[in-house]
Amino acid sequence: TDSVVYKEQCLSLKQENFAFLDALSEFDPLPDSSFPHLSISNLKYLELPIHSERMEITGLV
Repeated sequence: TDSVVYKEQCLSLKQENFAFLDALSEFDPLPDSSFPHLSISNLKYLELPIHSERMEITGLV
């Protein structure tokens, strides 16, 4: 799914590549191509404001 319902509003999920570990420098002994498990391509996520009340998100599949 590309959207969720939050407080009766339909919100679109955002999408971007996410890396758990970036190269430290050009001399990093762990090149990215050797460790593909350190990143996720096209990761979907949702940004929500922080509230003190209970939050309920529906529509996730």
